Amino acid sequence: MSRGARLLSVLLSLLAVVALASLDGKVLVIGVPLLMYLGTGLAFAPRNARLEAARSLERQSTRHGASIEVTVTVLNRGPGIEELVLVDGVPRSLPVEAGSPRHVLTLGSGQSTRWTYTVGGVRGEHAWDDLDAEADCFCGIFGREERLVVPNRLLVLPVAERLSAIRIRPRQTRGFAGPIPSRAAGSGTRFLGVREYRPGDPLRRINSRLMARHPRALFTNEFEQERIADVGVVLDTRGQSWAGPHGKRHFEAAVSAALSLAESFLQKGNRVALLGYGYGMTRVPPGLGRVQLQRIRVALAHAEAGTNYALETLDLFPTRMFPARSQIAVVTPLQRGDVRALGSLCVRGYSLLVVSPDPLDAGDAEDLARRIVRLERSLELAELRRAGVRTVDWPVSSPLGGALREALARQPLDRSARGLWR
Repeated sequence: MSRGARLLSVLLSLLAVVALASLDGKVLVIGVPLLMYLGTGLAFAPRNARLEAARSLERQSTRHGASIEVTVTVLNRGPGIEELVLVDGVPRSLPVEAGSPRHVLTLGSGQSTRWTYTVGGVRGEHAWDDLDAEADCFCGIFGREERLVVPNRLLVLPVAERLSAIRIRPRQTRGFAGPIPSRAAGSGTRFLGVREYRPGDPLRRINSRLMARHPRALFTNEFEQERIADVGVVLDTRGQSWAGPHGKRHFEAAVSAALSLAESFLQKGNRVALLGYGYGMTRVPPGLGRVQLQRIRVALAHAEAGTNYALETLDLFPTRMFPARSQIAVVTPLQRGDVRALGSLCVRGYSLLVVSPDPLDAGDAEDLARRIVRLERSLELAELRRAGVRTVDWPVSSPLGGALREALARQPLDRSARGLWR
């Protein structure tokens, strides 16, 4: 029973009570029109509504910022309905850009209706609620509500910025040809040194200039082997790291940066793993190629920032997930205490790259508190650089590629950790 039917029933009951209390039957005459209206609504009320619904998405997965067209179809297998209100259960996280998920119409028996609307893609996995249908007659007092189960999910993947090659040189590489010098002699294109000739050495590698100075000896050139490396990409998902007024926007930029780094390393043939540390531990084991890139995309699509008191600091960083002496790239705005934890990774033999999104937005007014925060941040980054960590101070309003080129051009490729543990 709808709200209008309940109201009419209450009014008729009150009139009956007043008539009994006053012993005046004329009072009941007032309720005759209301009773007739209630009876008409009851006679024409929709019965045995049999609706079937289907929802189709333009794509089951898309990229962040793209638009998705949603088509809803409803078929009436029961008697005709004079007034049908259909409301699709759009996820609250998706904005409706065009059209409307609400549809009002008259639907006869055996007829169907179809309408479309467009939603904007926001990173994450989104599930549609059921479709709500309310059938009513022209009186509008005996409507019937029905919930139609129509399951649909949409996966919105983050967007990566295409980066130029990032030079890395971890202390240990893997036994497969790749772009990274391995500090070991062998077949390669990078000159390593000269040694005495040994039987079996290729004649084209004989150093003729050195032979001219030493006629009685033979010397051969040595080249450095180029191999692939193990690279770990770490995304900071601690809620406190993204607690500022622009935290949500900066976290989305950090997710995109993590994907950009992973894509750049994978394109060079390296073996890449992903770790989301903070709200939980989202892990993607090391892998190669496009399949691994898709796994990382899907994992980052589900990445969320939140509070986990067990993982508030980097002291529990799972180093066992990454091979010893490999390369680790961390995307974090840095918290107090992170400098020592990150520097300790260098002591353990890892090569570290820290991409730090600036938590302060460039458009905000500068005051004393912000200047102090910027000074503390500059000191932390400088301390990391002294410890042998390559750092990138990244204002998220500017492209990541430009910040990487500018910052890494001024920092040596290979430095030993020092200065933090004296």
